[in-house]
Amino acid sequence: MSAASVFVLTRMAIRASDPPAPPSPPAVSTAAEAARRGVVKVTGIARSCRKVIEGSGFVYAPGHVMTAAHVVAGVDHRQRIIDDRSKVHDAKVVLFDPERDVAVLHVPTLRAQPLRFAEAGRNVPAVIAGHPHGADFSATPATITATQNASGRDLYETTDVVREVHTIRGEVQQGGSGSALLSAGGRVYGMVFASASDQAGVGYALTSSEIAPQARAGARLTEAVDTRDCD
Repeated sequence: MSAASVFVLTRMAIRASDPPAPPSPPAVSTAAEAARRGVVKVTGIARSCRKVIEGSGFVYAPGHVMTAAHVVAGVDHRQRIIDDRSKVHDAKVVLFDPERDVAVLHVPTLRAQPLRFAEAGRNVPAVIAGHPHGADFSATPATITATQNASGRDLYETTDVVREVHTIRGEVQQGGSGSALLSAGGRVYGMVFASASDQAGVGYALTSSEIAPQARAGARLTEAVDTRDCD
């Protein structure tokens, strides 16, 4: 679960043709600087499956962090957020959606400025910002090559779901699930949640529109919820 989940697209509504070049190094640096304080590391222990979990997340509302549901699934001990200054904060999952693969954590001691959402079109340069491999903050270039309604299975392989997804050309590494997909100005185009099973250098992000309902609901919550079983 420290790795990005593998998500197979079974239906493509829109396909990209000739993707443009990824953003230039200065553009990546600009996005990184704008978003660094709002991108965090998510850690926890899932004792039922004897795993230490590491992933990424981003602050989107005061004291609230969004990440992928599979990053926190089954975590029942030492749920923590580590900020850009390496300060450790206790956190609790207040929204857990295994169908959308979205979770929200309440972190009352976190003072980072929330990142803002933005819509993205097709063939748009972007930046993946997160903590791959459980390491320090990283910002890498990417390109949104397509946006589609994609059908697949939920986190526990029990239900068919359709989600609006950006296909991105860029490196989605272990610990990259929950990373923010950013514009050059540091706005959130979506949340990275999976890598392609059959293509190297291809990943998927839930669009800002897709995660908007969970973002709105989660920002009002402060009570812990069950994160069920490890995925």
